[in-house]
Amino acid sequence: MERLTEQQSPVFSQADSVIQDNRFFCKTLGRDVSYSIFLPDRKVVKRDSFPVVLLLHGDGRTHRTIADDSVCRREIVKRNLAVVFPNGDRAWYIDSKTDTKSRYQSMLLELLEHVRANFPVYQTVRHTGICGWSMGGFGAVHFAETYPDQVRAVASTIALLDYPNPRLPNEQNYPVSSIFGTDTTDWARFNCLNNAPVLRNKPILLIAGRQGFDYRMNQNFHHRLNQLKIGHTYFELEGNHDFQMVRQSVPVMLDFFQKELGK
Repeated sequence: MERLTEQQSPVFSQADSVIQDNRFFCKTLGRDVSYSIFLPDRKVVKRDSFPVVLLLHGDGRTHRTIADDSVCRREIVKRNLAVVFPNGDRAWYIDSKTDTKSRYQSMLLELLEHVRANFPVYQTVRHTGICGWSMGGFGAVHFAETYPDQVRAVASTIALLDYPNPRLPNEQNYPVSSIFGTDTTDWARFNCLNNAPVLRNKPILLIAGRQGFDYRMNQNFHHRLNQLKIGHTYFELEGNHDFQMVRQSVPVMLDFFQKELGK
């Protein structure tokens, strides 16, 4: 495990809203990777360790998007959770077969090990969760399906959960990044629907916006879990595929993890 070698000064100096910006060396990518982290004040809450949640950003966003948003930040600092914001670039948090430099799912695994080694968080899967929005929601569910022994609970909002899927109409779909390759038959192994059975017995929260292009994808995943008789919580909100939906969803996801990981 990599020990913390560089920790910058907190971005926010207020005692109630410190989200630190940090970096760690990722062996898989062969370079430093940025991330941010929120840690509750141990003196205030009188705890030695906290549950940890990875929160993955959407396509075209960064690890600072939520950390720098005052609405989301106010919700984050209310919880007794360590929240980690990885920088996933535009790599969909997968290990690409066509681009050997794009192995961002392995990066997440290394980052989780790094956080467990360097911060006051629980070391066990029982107190570990992952979530995200849009591309990050896809990445969160895909990570939980690939490494079910690393996370206890998973949540997503406006996520692309039936993706890549060339059979969906354009208005309910999203362009497929080149990192997935050009072999459309190979895309199936990334589609979260096809690996859903792995999520059995995990707490799952799905949030969909009724006006979003991803609405059918979320419905499809919700119906797939029902077919498999996998228990989960599914919310539909009035909203589009935009950051306002993220703002609505962040407190719901945090409450979910506070309940499921704090037991």
